[in-house]
Order: sequence, then C-alpha cells, then structure tokens
Amino acid sequence: MRDTGGGRSADTEAELVGLLTAVQDGRDATAWDLAQRLTEHGTDPDAALRALSAAEPRTWLRLDTALRSWHAYTGAPGVKPPVDANALDVLIAACSNDGRVRQAAVATTAMRTDPRLWPILVIRTADWAAPVRNSARTVLRYALAAARGGGRTSALLKAVGVALRIRGRTRADAIMAMVTEAVRNDAPAVLAEARRLSSPPTRRWAYRLWLDGAVALDALVEAAVRETDIVCRMLCAEAAAQRALAEGDARPLERMLASRNARVQAEALTALVRLGRADRGRDFLASRSALVRATAQWAVRETGADPAELYRSAQASAAELPGLVAGLGECGDARDVERVRPYLRHERPRVRAAAVRAFHRLGGPDEELAVLLTDPSPAVVRAVTRRRVTALPAERLRELLADAARPRHVRQGAFHLLKTRGAWTRVEAALLLLTCDDPVLEQIARADLLAWVHRDSATVYTTPSPQTRERLHALAAQAGPRLGEDGARRLRWLLGRDRS
Repeated sequence: MRDTGGGRSADTEAELVGLLTAVQDGRDATAWDLAQRLTEHGTDPDAALRALSAAEPRTWLRLDTALRSWHAYTGAPGVKPPVDANALDVLIAACSNDGRVRQAAVATTAMRTDPRLWPILVIRTADWAAPVRNSARTVLRYALAAARGGGRTSALLKAVGVALRIRGRTRADAIMAMVTEAVRNDAPAVLAEARRLSSPPTRRWAYRLWLDGAVALDALVEAAVRETDIVCRMLCAEAAAQRALAEGDARPLERMLASRNARVQAEALTALVRLGRADRGRDFLASRSALVRATAQWAVRETGADPAELYRSAQASAAELPGLVAGLGECGDARDVERVRPYLRHERPRVRAAAVRAFHRLGGPDEELAVLLTDPSPAVVRAVTRRRVTALPAERLRELLADAARPRHVRQGAFHLLKTRGAWTRVEAALLLLTCDDPVLEQIARADLLAWVHRDSATVYTTPSPQTRERLHALAAQAGPRLGEDGARRLRWLLGRDRS
C-alpha cells in the first residue's frame, strides 16, 4: 500500500491532468504513462482522484486496460487491498489482472462509499469473472440507492456515461437497467442535467428517457426548436409531431415551422398535411432546403395542384429566388431549360449555383455549364464539378490545373473533373498538383494519389499509352519527394508494370 502521509507533490494534479488530456485526445500510448504515474509510491491519492474526476468515459476504459497491462508487464504481485484502503489503491487493485484482487477491491469501503470510484465499479459489473461481476453489481446497487438525493449528480452521470460505453459488451446486459432506474428514481434535476451534457451518447440517452415520461407538448416543441444536438432535436420533433397529430392541434406544428432547422420544418409540415392543412405547402416551395422543398411539393400535390406550375408563375423575391430556381429544376421538364438559362448569369452566386443544378437536371447542354468552371464563386464551381460536366476536354482541364494565376477553387474543380476521366488521367492530374505552389492543393493531391497507389490501383487493368507513360515518369520524378519513399517507390512500380 502507498504511504499517504508524505511524498505528495503540488504538481501531481497538474501532471495527471496533462496525461488525462493526452489520453482523451486519443494518444493511447499515454494511458500507460498515466497508469505508471498513478501507481508510483509518492502519488497523492486525493490529487489523483481530483484529476480523474474530469476523465471522460472512454478514458476510464483506456485506464482500466492500461492498468491491467501494467500489472501484467511489471509482474507486480496481486495484493488484495484491506477493507479500509484509500480510494486510489482501491482503484488500482480494481484494475488488477488477478480476479481475486479485483474482487477484494470491489468489497472495500471506498468502493461502496466514494462516488469517484463509480466509473471503475461500473466497468467491473461487466467483468469476465463471474464472482467479480456479481460482487460489483451488488455494490453498485447499494451505492446508487444510498446516494439517492445526496447531491451526487455528477458522479451518477459519469457512471451513466461509462455504462453507455460498455453496454455492447457480452456481460453488460444488466448495468444499463440499473443506472437507468437510479436516474429515473432520483430528482428530476438529474435528468435535466443529463440533457445538458456535452457528451452526445449520454445526452441522447437522457432525452430518450425523458421522452418515455409524461412530457408536456409545449416542452417537446421548445426542445425541438432550441436543442442543438441533431439527434435529440429530431427525437423531440418526432414526438411533438405525433402528439400534435393525436390531439389534432396544429398550433405546436406552426411553431415548429418557424424553426431554422430544415428537418424540424419538414417534420412539422408533414404532420400539418396529415391534419388536413396541405395548403401550408405553398409557403415553403422556395425553401433553401431540398428536404423542405420536397415536402412542400408533396403537400401541394395533395391539394391537387402542380408544383411545377406554381414555380413557373411565382413572383420571386431576392431571398426566395435560389429556392424557386432549384424547385423548378426538381419539378419541371425540358421546356423549362429556357426559363433557367438566364439565371446561369445572375449576379448572385447562390442563384447561379442553383441554376447549374436545375439546368443539368432539366437536360440543358453541358457546354453552357462548362464555361462556369472558371466562375469567381467556389459554390458555383462546386455545382459544376458535381454534375461531372464532360464538355471540357482533358487538355483544357490540365491547363486550368497548371495555371497558377487561377483561383484555388478553379484549379481544384479542374482536378475533380479530371479524376473522373480515367485512372491515368487522375494520376497525371494529381502529379501536376503535387508540384504546384499551393500547399492546400498539394495536400489534396497527395492524399488522392496515395489513396490510388495503395488502394484504387488494384482495380485498374489498363496501361498508359507510351506518351502518357513518359509524361507520368517525368512528373513522378519531380513529385517523388512529396509522396514519401514508400509511395514514390510503389508509384514507379505501377507505372512500369505491364498489365496487358
């Protein structure tokens, strides 16, 4: 056992916090350093437990694994902690590679009474050894019942977080039911606090538990409109819409329609249609969201009207114009190409981007979209490249790619189009970008070329022409250092390989 009366350092807590931060950032090797530091004789138990109180659930799991490895690697004898051992010694013993030591640690007073140890206690409830597992479940049930209403909300929610992390394990079937019951039986403030946590798994679990209860419709709508987590928001929006439908009340749905979130709007509009208010669809035909527009178009059809005709006759405001152009492309036909064409030259980039999508969808010629690859707006160029416009020859795209005077988004757009023209055109485009003067484009090209070299090249069964092979060898020699030794060597092998 450690000497708790001396050797404590004022820097212990700060050092442990630094190690914890590294582990939580995903540096698993640091978990070993953390385990080693915790097991040092002079470590102050209180400082260590204060530092660990900020640990995330996944960090507790990594610490458990690291301490098990430390015990196994060092060959440290498994020492059963006495019943009155300090909390840090109990924690370390509870992570021993000896099941008898783990079981003894679970039976200590600290494990029953110190909420700071609950994360490890929860992990032990899913232990592979049945005696450890059964003892841990008994102790946890006692600890949770004894702590009810005792101001230990933070510790209880940390236990929930760890339980959520291990619920996929084979022997973790009972633990979620145990902590769920503890939260359900505690003060309502515990569940309210859980719904405000930054941890998505715990927050979503808390919302599902909250929605299982008797929640007022106004509270559901408020959460649907204001909740920041997308999963929680949609859980509340769906529950609010179902309740409003069951009660035949359109007012909550109108509040949800005012939300700035497209999925909430679509959920509310769908429910309104089912309540017989399909006429509300007309007001959302010009939405910027494709999801809301699709829902609005369905609503209009439910009234017997044709959304395409409404788009054609609409008098658009400046704010509505992008949505109206996009909607016409979604509902119109080839006759509407002439209506969309003028918007390809509109002064607003958002309108031009919507026009590109609509023009392509309606069957407009690629030649008219190709000229927009040099548009000053990145959004417009992205719209062109996603349509995979084929009108520009590869030689012209390579010219745009190599022109250092062109904006980055134009060169990147040319690269994305070249990638669709065949394997060796893709390789040549990436090699050209690797030697450009733009570090961002270099990084994009390097990632794409290495992906091709190590993965996609396996599906290529053609060889480049002699002229192309000569160009590729010259570019590879120039760009080789940027690919790394392994990548450059494999690329040279692929270029020299006879696949015929």
